[in-house]
Amino acid sequence: MQRTNYNPPTSFWGNLASFLENSAASLLTLVLIPALLAVALLLPPVSLLERIQALTLTEIDERGATIADPDGTMITYPGEFVATPFRASVSSIPRASFLAGEAGEAWRTAADALPNTITPRSPIYEIDVRGEAPTGMVIQIPIPNDSEPYETLDLYTWQNGEWLHLPSTVIRADDRIESQLEGELPSNFVVVQSAATLPRRRGPGLGGTDAAQCRQCRGDHGRGRVVPAR
Repeated sequence: MQRTNYNPPTSFWGNLASFLENSAASLLTLVLIPALLAVALLLPPVSLLERIQALTLTEIDERGATIADPDGTMITYPGEFVATPFRASVSSIPRASFLAGEAGEAWRTAADALPNTITPRSPIYEIDVRGEAPTGMVIQIPIPNDSEPYETLDLYTWQNGEWLHLPSTVIRADDRIESQLEGELPSNFVVVQSAATLPRRRGPGLGGTDAAQCRQCRGDHGRGRVVPAR
């Protein structure tokens, strides 16, 4: 006599439980585990995204080096101001985007805080430094178009919620603006046209020598500390 295997009918709830079990396993395998791995890679100590971003920065050692923006703006870190190797890069925010408030909330606040005595003439340049910051640098910026009279050109930075003046010199022969800074260095800067003369006084925090030693005549500010905008 031939035997037949008897398979009892499966109930609806049994089928549902089996489906949910298989779905949960698939979800765990295809979604949750990769998501957890991605989070683990992004967070310390791996910090994969930060390491990838660091590859786009220029390594600068005790010999010094120069980084540059595509528009020709250059930042030089002389070796005498580099204690340990670090990485740095410079990028820019178009002037139109900055003035239109399209550069992010922080820069929208900065645009709203611009004194009526200065008008931006260049992009906003941002410096990204990773590692021990150097103590001095030289900024060289091509003179922006339609910026005459050159005697009214200045360099400013947005730091700690206020616009600060950076000492600079207009070098007409080379068609550029140069700023030599020492001490606590700015993380951004912009060329502006000024309509008012700045006071001769010490600025907070950034810069190098005493402001009294800084040549404050328009277009030939030399080297020194920053001065708050008026």
